[in-house]
Parts: sequence; C-alpha cells; structure tokens
Amino acid sequence: MNFIFSIKPGLFRLFLALLVVLYHLSKYIYLGGFAVYCFFILSGYWVVKMYTEKYSKLKQPILEFYASRIIRLYPLYLLTTLSAILMNLIFKSDYLDIIKAYSPINWITIFGLIGYNTGPWVIPPAWSLDIEMQFYILIPLLWILLLKIEKFGIILLVLLSGLIWLNFSFHLIDTGINIKPTVLPYLFYFALGIVLYLIPNIFSKKQVVSGMFMLVSIVIIHYVVPALRLKVIGKNDVDYFEQINLLLPLLIVPFISFNLKVKSNQRDRYYGNLSYAIYLCHWVLIIPYNYYIENLSFTNRIPYAFLYLVLTLLTSHCILLYFEAPIQDKVKFFFNKNHSTQQS
Repeated sequence: MNFIFSIKPGLFRLFLALLVVLYHLSKYIYLGGFAVYCFFILSGYWVVKMYTEKYSKLKQPILEFYASRIIRLYPLYLLTTLSAILMNLIFKSDYLDIIKAYSPINWITIFGLIGYNTGPWVIPPAWSLDIEMQFYILIPLLWILLLKIEKFGIILLVLLSGLIWLNFSFHLIDTGINIKPTVLPYLFYFALGIVLYLIPNIFSKKQVVSGMFMLVSIVIIHYVVPALRLKVIGKNDVDYFEQINLLLPLLIVPFISFNLKVKSNQRDRYYGNLSYAIYLCHWVLIIPYNYYIENLSFTNRIPYAFLYLVLTLLTSHCILLYFEAPIQDKVKFFFNKNHSTQQS
C-alpha cells in the first residue's frame, strides 16, 4: 500500500468531491457524509496554518482573514445558488409557489450562508459551507487560545469538542438543544485538523496503512453483509447510517496527516481548486438529471448518469477557468499589493 503515500493533496480533495457527487447520484454510494467530514479536517489544518503563518502577521489580521474567506466561498456559491433557482423554476412546476412562501429570513440565510442549516436548502451540499463559516468566526478566538495556553489549549479543544461529537453521534445525553445546525457537533473534525498542523509527525506510516486497511474493510463489509447493506444503502436505520459516516473519518486521519505533507504541483493544485467547483456545481446539473431519469429503470439511467458526470466535470472546469480563477487572481494581486504597502 505504499502508493497511498504518493497521493497528492489536490487529488485527494478531488476524490472527496467526487464521492459527494456519486452519493447524490446513486444510493449505492453511502459515503457522502464521510467525505464532507474529511473536508472539515482538511479545513481545520489549512485555515489555522494560513491564519498563523499569514494573517496573524498583518496589521488587521481578523478583518483580512474574514474578507479572504468570504471572497473564497461566496462568488461561486452565489453563482450556483442563482443557477439552481433557475433550474428549479424550469424543471419543477411547483417551485415558484414554494419560493413565494419563503420568508425574508429564509432568503437572508440562503444568500447569507450563516444560518443556512436552519432554512430551506437551494443547494443541499452548501450546508457544510454554513458550518465552515461558523468555524471561521471562531478562528481568531481559537488562535488566541492556542497561543496563550499552547499544549493545554489544544488538549482542551480536542477533549471538549470530542465529548460534544460523541454525544451528538450516539445520543448519550438528551440536552433538549438542537446543535445540528451549528458548528459544535463538527468542531471535533476541525480540531483534528488543527492537531495535524501543530503536531505534523503525530502518526507513523504503519498507522496510516492500518487505518486505511480498516477503512476499506469496513466499507466493503457494509456492501457484503445483507443486514449492514440495508442500513447504509437501504437507509432503514438512519441513526446507524449517520453514525458510520461520522466514525469512518477517524480512520483516515493518519493518512490525511501524511497526505498534507506530500508536495503538490500545478496540476494537483488545479485538482484541488476543481474540487470546490464540482462540490457546488454538480447540484445545479442534478436537477435536470433527476427530471429526465425519474421514470427510468436503473439500467436505462446509466447513459444519463455518465452524461451527467461528464457535463459536471466540464461545467466545473469552465467555471473554475473563466469565473473562479480570475476572481481569485485579482484578490491575490490586491492582497499582495496591499501587503507591500503596509510593509513600506
């Protein structure tokens, strides 16, 4: 299994995005949640790394950090949201009546992202962006915590977030509070990413191989054993389905720790950037796809599914090339110019 140590970070992110696409495309792929939680781990690593090594050194670190995150997420999110609304109006006869019933608060959460999980979803995968934004809000506070009390701070963060995650996953204590729309039940994954940044050599190669072997074995077992297959593919046990997706990311943490240290190149960075475009754009195209395959058998759906995947990749590539990349290049130019002015 030595090949797993040569997988580059961008390719891994692309794989996770495609897992989400396949999960929405077919009930036989049950790892959509797993992929999203892996993205949270990666986010915990990269965001703290960026804040520590870049933004904390600026005159207005918090303001510039928030601005950079908003510009990174919002342009593509707004484009795909408007596109999804248009697609729904075209392919769903009752959609106009549905959105007429939306309250002003609904529209604020739809276009503002913060609070997205409390209202109607135009693009269901975007629920994770709400969680990401909430995590970004916490970053300056978490950074101060880690800076002031160092090792105790990260231990405290992992311990507290781990207890919240454990209770959320297995319903151990009924608090009567719905924390699902908040970052709290997912903060543990971000905390794991922070640990990987602060302690980069925490895992050995043997632990990586063991974790990957266990992960693949558990995934296969759930396809082979009929009772388990019904739980994850048939979804006759929703709690179990959610729990397996919540637990499996823990097995891949050692791999992620090594993957983050693999040197990337231009093509791999393209894969990494493409993953975000795929993550959002695939839902825009799945609306007409679901319309056309609604009454088709599984066999007859296969050509449409193949066409859908090709169009998703092509659309995501074009949006990245002609929409996302120009925006991010201008932002980078402005940031570098502003940073040079501050130094002088």
